Amino acid sequence: DTATVMKEEMDSSKNVPINGRLRYFMKIRGNLSEIDLARLTGLPQPTVHHILSGATARPHRKTLLALTKALSITIADLLDETSVEEYEELRIRGFSLLPLLTFEEATVW
Repeated sequence: DTATVMKEEMDSSKNVPINGRLRYFMKIRGNLSEIDLARLTGLPQPTVHHILSGATARPHRKTLLALTKALSITIADLLDETSVEEYEELRIRGFSLLPLLTFEEATVW
């Protein structure tokens, strides 16, 4: 299936851009559309579209936080600092992943 192909592509390349990683997590979260993701995050749909199209390669920190919260992943997952295999293993075992916050992010909350 498409999610498996996307996972293999990300496993074979450590330099998968954010839009590819975002599409992967959207796929495994129930094949979310751009509009679905915009609604879940509260971000404007054009913002989501620009990230997914690659026009915005470095989204703002607040945007990243909204995406990771909506998808129950960490910023490290989205920015390729964590292996997709680890994520898949935890997901298969039924663990629910919560976004990890730095001390600075926690104090803003």
